[in-house]
Formats: sequence, C-alpha cells, structure tokens
Amino acid sequence: MQPRKLTRIGGDEAGIAIVEVLVSALVLLIFSVGVVTVLTGSTRATAQERHRTQANMLAEQELERVRSLRIADLVSLNSTRRVLEDGTQLTGACPTSRPQSLQTCYTITSQSQFQNEPAATSGCSAGTGSRDYMLLTISVSWTGMGALHPVTAATIVSPPSGSLVPNSGSVLVNVVDSRNVGIGGVALTGSGAGTFSGSTGPTGCVLWRNVPVGNYTMSVGGTASGMVDQNGDAPANQTVSVVDQGTNTVNLQYDRPGSIQNINFRTRDYSNDLIASTADSVIVSNTGMQVAKQFTPVGGGRAANISTTTTLFPFTSPYAVYAGTCASNTPPAGPMLGNATVPVAGAGSLATPGYIQLPSLQVNVWSGTSVLPGSRLAGGKVTARDTGCNVTRTLTTSTDSNGRVPVAGDIGLPYGAYDVCAQNSAGTDKRIITGVALTSAGATGTNLDVYLGGQPAGTCP
Repeated sequence: MQPRKLTRIGGDEAGIAIVEVLVSALVLLIFSVGVVTVLTGSTRATAQERHRTQANMLAEQELERVRSLRIADLVSLNSTRRVLEDGTQLTGACPTSRPQSLQTCYTITSQSQFQNEPAATSGCSAGTGSRDYMLLTISVSWTGMGALHPVTAATIVSPPSGSLVPNSGSVLVNVVDSRNVGIGGVALTGSGAGTFSGSTGPTGCVLWRNVPVGNYTMSVGGTASGMVDQNGDAPANQTVSVVDQGTNTVNLQYDRPGSIQNINFRTRDYSNDLIASTADSVIVSNTGMQVAKQFTPVGGGRAANISTTTTLFPFTSPYAVYAGTCASNTPPAGPMLGNATVPVAGAGSLATPGYIQLPSLQVNVWSGTSVLPGSRLAGGKVTARDTGCNVTRTLTTSTDSNGRVPVAGDIGLPYGAYDVCAQNSAGTDKRIITGVALTSAGATGTNLDVYLGGQPAGTCP
C-alpha cells in the first residue's frame, strides 16, 4: 500500500506551465535572432547591390568621358578621382568626418596601355615597334565594399595613323601564294625617308605603324626566295609610298614555279592528213600575267616539241599555249590554242588532244602565169614573212618535183597573216603574194598557187 503523502506529490502539476513558458520563450528568442540575422544580411546585400549598380553606372560614364579625350591625352592616361553617391566631386581622399562620411565614397581609376594586336585576332602580325591600339581600363571601388571585387570596364581605341607621331602613316603588306593562302616568314625591308623591317606572320601579313611619310624601296626575301610572281619573275624590289595619317596596303603574290613539258604540234599535209609538225617558238599566257612569256627550242631552229623553263607561276587557271613569236600569232579558241595547268613546283602538259594544230600553207609553184600555168617548178625557194610579228620563215630552198614545199620542210605555220614569196633557183623569176591569211586549222590546209611567169614582182628574202 502506497503512502498517501507520496501520492499527493506525484499528482501535483502546478510547476509544468512555468517550464513550458520558459521553453517557448527560448524558442521564440532563437527564431527572432535568426530572422534578425536574415533581415540584416538581406539589407546589407541590398545595399551592396545598390552600390555595385552605382559603381557600374560611374564606370560607364567614365569610359565615355575618356573615349572623348584626344589621343595625345590618352597616351599618358593614369588618373584617380573620387565622388560621393550624391554626385559631389572630391579633390582629395574619401571623407571621414560627418556628414559626408555618412555617404558612400566611390574611387574611380582610369588607365591606358598600348597593345600589340596578336595574329589570332587580326590575322596580321605586328611589325617591329608597332603600337596597334590602346586598351582603356576603368576600375570603380567604394567604401565598405569588404571582400567584393571592384567594378571594371574596358574598351579599345585604335589611334589613327600619324595621330601619335606627326607626318607618319602605316604600311600593311599581305603576301599570299597562288591559292591565296598567306605565306609566313617573308622578310621585308624598306628604306627611304625612314626604315622598317620585319617578316610576315602565319597569315602572310605584316603591319608597320608610325612610318615617316615618303617613298620607300622595299626588298623581299625570306621564304619568298626561290619563288616567282605572276609574270614568272623572281621577287623584285617594290616601291612603297607612305602618306600622312593613311595606310598603304601592298598585296604581293608569289609561289614556287613550274613548267609545261613537251608542247608538240600537228598540221595538214597536201592530202589533208594530220601529221607531225614543228615550231620555232611558243608563247604561254594567263589572264593573271602582265606580259606573256616566249620559249624557243634548245639550240634554236624548229622542233617537234618545246618545253618551257621552270619559271611559270602556278595559276589555278590554265595557261593558253600557242605557236608564235608575238601577240599577232594569238589564235582564237580552237585546235590552234592549247591549254595547260601548271602545278606548284611541278610540270604540266597540254590538255586533250595533247597537241597544237598549226595552219597548213600548201604552196604550189608554177613556171607560168595564172592563165598559162606552165609546169610545176622544182628547185625553187619559198619564204613566208609573218607581217604581224615581222618574222620571215624559209619554208624550203628547193621545191620538189611537184613544185611544192617538201613535207619534211614543214608547211605548218603559226596563226596570222603572211607575205609569201617564191622564186626559181637562179632568183631571176620571183613573185610575192601578200596578205595570205592562215586563220584556220580545220580539216584542210590553205592551198596557194604562185606563178612566176611575167615580170619579177617584189623583193624576196
């Protein structure tokens, strides 16, 4: 049996309410502290965000201000100024005394620095001593920013040519190959009113700024050595002019030369069969050339095939190839005009059909006149003067028994107009036929009858 006194104490709950009140108060206190902390942090973050926004605005304003300065002032730009949040400009440090100390103080730093533009950015490597542009940097910090980073803003200013150095300009040189790919390592040196030197970068470009105004002679070397220009000539000195506050762009194109091998010829015989022929010279040309190039057989004379020297620029378009010695021998498109593509540092050949067909001059020499032809004259001499190129070719010094130029003497001639002269072996009877046009190399040759009867006419070679 339990004592009555202990039973009374165990059932007494008089102190529990006080404990519950104390616990609730403690929980409320902890919660309140957390809420206050969050509210304080939020207020501080909001304030810092407001300061950062103000700093951003000041940075943009400062950037616009310095961009409007003269280039001469930007060269040495390195300034610091301070401003209060109400816009008050300060002449010294941020204030520590009231009431200005209650405002946030912003410190604005402005600097400029010359940069050389990298090839990865411009595609053009900078020449020696180049100053391609100025980098302007603005930094804004404020009081109470703690561990936060200052707000920064930057921009690029490209000084006009000659704005930093009076009476000067720029020289920009681009060097590419036949495929328009930049050639790096081309050494360029200019001398004249001043000097400049350097080499092209990986993209084939080099830039010099602040070069004294005047005319310069620029030499080309380095990786361009052994290459040729579009005319098939080795890189020559270039004349470069520098104008005040301007940029002179010089575009050069070089590549390793090639050749055209075994240019051979065909013509029609007296039966109009296509037979092998010869030529004393060929001309090759391309629309990219200023002057066509002429090539003759090794040792001179006429040859069944002619090869060029390794001096041809490797254009992506084919060369026009024809027999002759001047532009008057240029034929229209057709069998008289061959074409060949020259590879880089390689040998090309004539495209299909693989030969050049020459017009055929089929001369028949008679002893009489056109009314009374007489007999065919053997042993006669026949020459043909190319009137357009002023070149005389002896077709034969002895016509055959049919009064013809022997096929072995070659009756194929370049395209053009000719004065044809025939004479007997003694040179007493002769006749010149002027204006014979060899303008076709079709299925038949040009048949020409020359009559030596009557009075001598003209002077034959």
